Amino acid sequence: MTTPEQPQSLRDWGLSWIRTGVPVLWGMVLTFLASRAPAVYELVNNPYMAALAVSLVTLAWYSLVRWVEPRLPAWLTRLVIGANTTPKYVEGVTVLGHDQRPNIT
Repeated sequence: MTTPEQPQSLRDWGLSWIRTGVPVLWGMVLTFLASRAPAVYELVNNPYMAALAVSLVTLAWYSLVRWVEPRLPAWLTRLVIGANTTPKYVEGVTVLGHDQRPNIT
């Protein structure tokens, strides 16, 4: 199996995790703040609806931030995404699939 892109170093792995994790935290915080409003609180009072709300707010936040990222100053990119540099990826890295792994007994 060939994957299209894989980070090439530990630093790049860290950057990719940070640039994914920080927007997720922002999504959680924004959902929490929105849930303080009585109408939103009633909606997210159910744990399933709360999980859905966090997911949708995170998706919207991440999409918005990635769309405006080229226009943001470096300090603001660090604040909303966690890093203002993108990880470098290697194309066409071959990864062994589950059925292709060596059988070690």
